[in-house]
Amino acid sequence: MTGTITVTASSGTAVVGLQWELGRGGVADDGTTWLGGGATYPGTLTPFEARQTDGTNDYQNAVNWLAVTWTGAVTTDTLTLSGDVTSIIQAVGNAVDNTGATAAMDLANAGLVLTLNEAATAGAPVSVDCNLLILCV
Repeated sequence: MTGTITVTASSGTAVVGLQWELGRGGVADDGTTWLGGGATYPGTLTPFEARQTDGTNDYQNAVNWLAVTWTGAVTTDTLTLSGDVTSIIQAVGNAVDNTGATAAMDLANAGLVLTLNEAATAGAPVSVDCNLLILCV
């Protein structure tokens, strides 16, 4: 299982409602040699000598889906991911402004930082509540 991913908002409040790991194989924290060949493997594979390139069955970092609720955000605010994460693959979502109307928004992705680019109403920034789905590794 992947470790915890933390989401920090530059303003407003961001809460991770769900972190779902889409596993890619291996077992977390397991360095057992399964395909090393010879007597340590159940049976003898001497003629075949199957061997993994790294000789172990170590865990591979998995893709995660994060469901995030971000309240009180305004344009150019940022959401930063940290913890057991190396990059954001994609982020999608919707926003409702402080009047209850659907707000147009775009999320610019730079490394582990998402920047909210919302369409300002009447030239003034408005507070929005966002529901986001973030795909990250």
